[in-house]
Amino acid sequence: SQQRTAELSLRSALGASKGRLVRQMLTESSLLALAGGVVGAALAAAGTRLLLALQPNLPRLDRIGVDGAALAFTAGLSMLTGIAFGLVPALSQSRRGGLQTIAAVTGRASGGPSLRARWPLISVQVALSVTLAIGAGLLARSATALAAVTPGFASSGVLTLRVTLPSSSYPDRATTRRFLEDALADARSLPGVISAGATTHLPLVDRTGDWGLMIEGLPERDENGRRPNADWSVVSAGYFEAMGIRVIEGRTYGPRDAEGAPLVTIINERTAREYFPGRSAIGRRMRMSSTLDPVDREIIGVVADVRHDGLDQEAARQMFLPLAQFPAGQDSGGGSVSLVVRTAGDPTALTGSIRARLRDRDPNVPVALVRTLDDIVTSSTSVSRLYLVLFGVFSALAIAIVSAGVYGVASYLVATRRRELAVRRALGASSASIVGLVLKGGTLPALVGVLAGVLGALALSQLIDSLLFGVTSRDPMTFVLMPLAVLAVTGIANFLPARAAVRDSPAVGLRQ
Repeated sequence: SQQRTAELSLRSALGASKGRLVRQMLTESSLLALAGGVVGAALAAAGTRLLLALQPNLPRLDRIGVDGAALAFTAGLSMLTGIAFGLVPALSQSRRGGLQTIAAVTGRASGGPSLRARWPLISVQVALSVTLAIGAGLLARSATALAAVTPGFASSGVLTLRVTLPSSSYPDRATTRRFLEDALADARSLPGVISAGATTHLPLVDRTGDWGLMIEGLPERDENGRRPNADWSVVSAGYFEAMGIRVIEGRTYGPRDAEGAPLVTIINERTAREYFPGRSAIGRRMRMSSTLDPVDREIIGVVADVRHDGLDQEAARQMFLPLAQFPAGQDSGGGSVSLVVRTAGDPTALTGSIRARLRDRDPNVPVALVRTLDDIVTSSTSVSRLYLVLFGVFSALAIAIVSAGVYGVASYLVATRRRELAVRRALGASSASIVGLVLKGGTLPALVGVLAGVLGALALSQLIDSLLFGVTSRDPMTFVLMPLAVLAVTGIANFLPARAAVRDSPAVGLRQ
């Protein structure tokens, strides 16, 4: 309304009532707000599809969308915004005297009070933009670090699926083992299959439980009273080969590790490093200190660490028990097992063949969670990518808004001071000094906003600390680069009107 003071004052002087002026301003602001709401709703719908494409591990994902309630909320918020930002200036304008205001506007063009009220708003916008930009920068660095993590297995070309064996049909270990061995043999016979195995706990999918251990040559408890422990899984012969888990020392399971053979186990590198420092773990004996498997087993192999619980989690101590020999203390059957099949080509091409083979073996055994290992790895980082996209989009929108705000205020400053700037140039002021004069007015609010944004990001850094990996929540590089980027954008938005101020000749400015 400040830019239209003369127009509205002239309307008032010609007889327009205060109510008429208020209605005009409210109508214009409401239409603008509704138009913005329509654009916002369209962006929200497109953004929702983008977020769903990331397939984040969120509950009720299928119910996320822009529905009638969201559209009604958007419409209501747009109307309230239009009324709120149109009513105050409309009432203010309607209280001014018509002829006096016209004389004031035509007699001088300072615009000072209006500008002084707008620059604090710009500072607030810059502060919010910097805070969001720093959050997006931290998440971007975290995502980069997470992408460089080696999970401990080779995910390319691997198909996984879950089979659940009902205890009524598979009441004991022998029937369970026979079905799984036959199913794996069927999978290995398919064209293009390199290896196949089975496990009770698939990395990045199933949570494992840790059990206390009794290790030959080590005390039952350390000086802090803690018992040695490790997470445990049951795996078949061929599992490590199918997963691409590297063997550090010894060997993996094979035909010699059948039921009735000497009891054995395999541990991971961290377990060997912590419980057998400086010496080989091969040939050592250990047992699970529970009734689940209370027998001594010889360690026959050490394999590479696997980030079982997430790429952002350090590898835990692990022990792998052979399917053919577990459990040794009881004769249980049934349960859910994941099959892992490594192929030379596209693993999804074998889905139908493997399902058919399993159905031929037993049509009553359900098959679920058919996915490639690549998809599992991608899905495990979906939430991190979701937060990255959200922060990135919000920070980009905030920077766009603040750039428009800076550009608008700077343009208004140039327009209201056009005569003054023309006089300065006519009296010998250089173009550089004129540009510097305009830039000076917009730089200080931007600097204040950047400083406030950095302080705000520091204060809120702990809130996103749990979302970060491989970078601290107060990473110096991010706290320097992102504010500089926002400052550069606002500087460009401030420079464009300043450059326009020196394009016209002083004579043109004086005539206007």
